[in-house]
Order: sequence, then structure tokens, then C-alpha cells
Amino acid sequence: MKRFLFSLLVVVLANVIFLSADAPVITPDGLCRGIRLCGRVRIVADGHADFRVRIVDDSHADLRVRWTDAPRRVGEWRKVESHPDFTVRLVDSHPDFTIRVVDDHPGLP
Repeated sequence: MKRFLFSLLVVVLANVIFLSADAPVITPDGLCRGIRLCGRVRIVADGHADFRVRIVDDSHADLRVRWTDAPRRVGEWRKVESHPDFTVRLVDSHPDFTIRVVDDHPGLP
């Protein structure tokens, strides 16, 4: 019985650790991994990026993004080639979070 309980405990802890290592969570104030999701963004084709992002067309996106020249709020991004606030890599699978490009009302859903 003790072996069974110990095994069950190990499985539960492994699942908790695995689930907590999943995609980062965007906080209510728009932070992800300590980076505010607003500002100058460089899109990288390969290599290291701060975030792996998938663009979706549905309303279930983690973040609504509007491309603008003067980003001030969470979800307002400006594409740049140098001096970014953070970098993203566009992917088709296993994203850190999903975005939906919008014309109005950027930010968290």
C-alpha cells in the first residue's frame, strides 16, 4: 500500500511539474516572462526569440495585437529591425501564446 501511495504521489508531482512548464501565462497586466507585451517587436525567422507566437483568426487568441507606430498599451506592437523591446518567432505549432491581429481594441480578451 505504501508503494502504491508513493507511486501515485510521484505521478501527481510529475504532472504538476509538467503542466507548470507548459506555455507561459500572460498576466492580467500584460506581462509574460516578465516582459510587457507592448512596444517595439522584431520578428525573427529562426534562432532565439523571446516568444514563439502563432497567429490565429478566431476569438480564442491569448492576446489581440494591433500594429501601430506609437505603441502605448498592451497588445499594441510596432515592427522594427533594430533595438526591439522583445522578439517573436512566428510558428505553426507549440506556441508560447497565440495572437489575433485586430484593427480595434488590442490587449487581453
